[in-house]
Amino acid sequence: MTAALERRLQLVTGKGGTGKTTLVAALGLAHAARGRKPLLVELGHRASLVRVLGTSSIDHTVREVLPGVHATNLEVPHATHALVSRALPSRVTKRMLGSAPIRAFLDAAPGVVEVATLDRIRAFVDETDFDPILVDGDATGHTRMLFALHGVLASLGVGGPVAALLDRISGIFADETSAAVHLAALPTALAIEETVELWTELRSDGAVALGHVLLDRVEGASASDLDPRAIADAELAETDLAMASAVGLLRVDRARFERALAMRARLAEHAITSRLVDEVEGWLDVERLRAMGLALLEGSS
Repeated sequence: MTAALERRLQLVTGKGGTGKTTLVAALGLAHAARGRKPLLVELGHRASLVRVLGTSSIDHTVREVLPGVHATNLEVPHATHALVSRALPSRVTKRMLGSAPIRAFLDAAPGVVEVATLDRIRAFVDETDFDPILVDGDATGHTRMLFALHGVLASLGVGGPVAALLDRISGIFADETSAAVHLAALPTALAIEETVELWTELRSDGAVALGHVLLDRVEGASASDLDPRAIADAELAETDLAMASAVGLLRVDRARFERALAMRARLAEHAITSRLVDEVEGWLDVERLRAMGLALLEGSS
């Protein structure tokens, strides 16, 4: 089976502030460095990739934003209008989309945006050669709804062309050979328990192929100076206040790292695989993002 971080379709979700966009950008840059053709997909209202990548703009068009890296934003109007265009004859579509009330209804009706989002992602999978397709997902609550959409609409008796469309799009994240859903989390006890709960729920539903929990901002995840022997050697050289301060900081970092390892062990109790993402001080430029992604792909942390 293809390793989760190598699969063609990947989505990163998690609570707000867990670094989802940064992780998607880092993985995209890393895959491009390895010669693949990544597409970064952000949902319409998120619009965070511009800031992370430092590009001028990202809109509903698909374009190369950095060498080897393409990106697009699933803006709601374009996604819903594309959905209608696929489902109805062109003459009907043109008339419908020319009506302001109908356009407003399509953008606001329950489930339409979610169906349009999944259908657009499916189109990237079926109709393009991008590989991998990396989706910067919403927070966990909205992602739950996205994956449960097929069952909810089926329970309401939705049939006909809509049901056929749902059948096509509902399984795109379920194939373990080609898709993976990763959960981003911070290495704190509360966050880990919430992550375990969500992972268990998604696993029991069986609607998605789960990848890894990505533990973000782990102090010293790849730093060799956190080795206890390095700290012991430094203690032997405590001859001034500067050295004493440095040793103190090493001890603090080591304690944080050990807490992260404890969180990783807690995940392992539930058969959840995880990767550690190093805390990076200062501004994350393209080179540092690429290095972060390559470390994840290489499994060095």
